Amino acid sequence: MKQKNQKIEEYILEVIIPKLINMFEIILLSFLTSLQVFLVIPLVVGHIFKIQGYKITDQTECNTMISKLGIKRSTFLKSEKPFGFFYGKWFAGYIMTNDSQHNRGQTMYLILRRDRFEKIKKEMDGGGTTPRGSTTQLNS
Repeated sequence: MKQKNQKIEEYILEVIIPKLINMFEIILLSFLTSLQVFLVIPLVVGHIFKIQGYKITDQTECNTMISKLGIKRSTFLKSEKPFGFFYGKWFAGYIMTNDSQHNRGQTMYLILRRDRFEKIKKEMDGGGTTPRGSTTQLNS
């Protein structure tokens, strides 16, 4: 009986456990390679539909964008204005407060179609073609 138990233990240690480790490695590698697909697909879709990310630091430009976009849904309201995450039919973004010595105001991160943003910028600039320097285009 003792010898039979020892053979079973040896079989488990020499055959079963290495097979389980190999199976775990295959599952882990499959999972890690599939993560790349989930990261690449949104970038490709964004490029095809010309969706771009923008960072707006100017306070007046931020307020104008809030009113022009008609933001109604946000996670928080601060002085009757959206704050935190917000979204609409064709856009999404985040508004945060800057409390530094040099810059006190809000920063808006906005994701929307490039042509919609350019149309709003033209309306803000009075039809001019030169954009303000406070908007940074984030790479998608």
